[in-house]
Amino acid sequence: MITDIAGFIVCFLSVLDVMVKKPITSLVKTSHLVTGPFSIILLGTVGVAVLLVHETPDLLWFSPFGVVIVLLYLAAMRGIFLHEKAKPSEDKMDSAKNVKALTRAISIYSIHAVVVIAAALFLPYFGENIAQKTGMSDSFFGTLFLAITTSLPELVISVSALKIGALDMAMGNLFGSNVFNIFVLAINDFFYTEGPLYKAISDTHLLSTLISIIMTAVVAIGLVTRPEKKIWRLSQDTLIVLILYMLLMIILFLKT
Repeated sequence: MITDIAGFIVCFLSVLDVMVKKPITSLVKTSHLVTGPFSIILLGTVGVAVLLVHETPDLLWFSPFGVVIVLLYLAAMRGIFLHEKAKPSEDKMDSAKNVKALTRAISIYSIHAVVVIAAALFLPYFGENIAQKTGMSDSFFGTLFLAITTSLPELVISVSALKIGALDMAMGNLFGSNVFNIFVLAINDFFYTEGPLYKAISDTHLLSTLISIIMTAVVAIGLVTRPEKKIWRLSQDTLIVLILYMLLMIILFLKT
C-alpha cells in the first residue's frame, strides 16, 4: 500500500501539464497550497513511522503513528474546509436543474466506484504473484506497476476535468488523492493484526517517501512562483517532478 503514495499521483501532474499551453501551476488557484503542506506533513509522519517503528512502543497491535496520521488527516480536512469556506464559490446554480444533474452524477459515480473497488480487491494478489515470477522486488513493482494501475482512476478524472476547463478540480483531485492515500495507509495499520504495519514495511520505502515529499514541495513552489515558460512542453516544476520519479524508478530497479 505504501507504494501507492510514492509520488506517482503527483507525477500525473506532468501529464496534465503537457495538455495545456501554459504551465498548469500558473493557471490554477494558489489555494491548493493549503493541501500541499498537509501532504508533506503526512508523508513526513509516514517516513518517521517507518524509521522509528522498532523503537516505538505499540498500541495494542498497531502503531501510535497510525493514530497520529488519522488525527493529522482530520486536521487537514478541517483546515481545507475552513479555507474553502472563507472563499465561497461565485458560481450561481439553478437549483431544480442542478439537483437533477447532481443526482444522476452521484448515481453514475457510485456505480463506477463499486467497479473500481471490486477490481482493486484483486490487484494486490495478482501484483504479488507477478512480482515473484518476474524476480522484481515488491517495492519496485508496487511503486511502478501497481501504483500506475491503482492511480489510473485519478488520471482519468483529472484529464476529464481538464477537458471541460475545470483545472482546479483536476489539481485538487491529484493533491487530495495523495493525502487520502496516506490516511488509508493508517487505516490499513489498524486492520493488520500481526503487529504494526510499519514493521513489515521495507526501509526502501523511506526513499520513496522522501522523493514524494520533494516532488510535492516542487509543485508547491510552482504554485507560488507561477512559471510562464515551458521546456519540452513541460514547465520547470513538472519537468523536475518527472525527472525525480524516473530517478526513483531507476534506483528501486537497481536495488531489485
